[in-house]
Amino acid sequence: MTGRGIYQKGWSHDDLVFDELASRTTLDILEACGMSTMTTVAELDERDPRVVCLRCSFGASCDGERSMRVMGWREAVNHSVKIHFGNSVVKWECLSPMDTAEAKRLEAVEAAKEDYPTPATHRVWRCTGCMHHAHDQGRMTWAGLQAHFRQNPTHGNVDDMEAELNKRYFKDPDMTRRPLHRIKMVQGKKSPPTTPEYES
Repeated sequence: MTGRGIYQKGWSHDDLVFDELASRTTLDILEACGMSTMTTVAELDERDPRVVCLRCSFGASCDGERSMRVMGWREAVNHSVKIHFGNSVVKWECLSPMDTAEAKRLEAVEAAKEDYPTPATHRVWRCTGCMHHAHDQGRMTWAGLQAHFRQNPTHGNVDDMEAELNKRYFKDPDMTRRPLHRIKMVQGKKSPPTTPEYES
């Protein structure tokens, strides 16, 4: 598509390439967390587990004594691909619910120290009415988007934001998730393995 004022290339799936290494790592993480290989990204995000890399610990499991780096599943995938080149021998250990809660608390503490963007201050929202125009506001915070709608009522109804989602505004798909803060902690000793609750 060409024309005056048009400055973005149309989306095409031809530019996408399936990442075999990342996919294999994700399957290994699902196995470590006792989750089905049919688990969706949304379901994994909702579970939001924390894992440790057993290759970095030279095979040593959580023993309640040594300090180990804790990662979210997305950070774990990036770690495996970038540090271990997607090596299939990399294994993971999933933290217990109690240790996971503590890891998330420590992540929040580190984020606060560095004034890390919160959901309220993170610029991720785009106005549909402004897309492909010279006056495009770009990515906005939630408060910024609401202010934009108040100033431009034809762009969206600030009193019914939920109904306007993905119609008048959307979360920018080009914005990657902010990586979790790097933390290290001493996890509790690994519990005996349990049988996953899904059917194979």
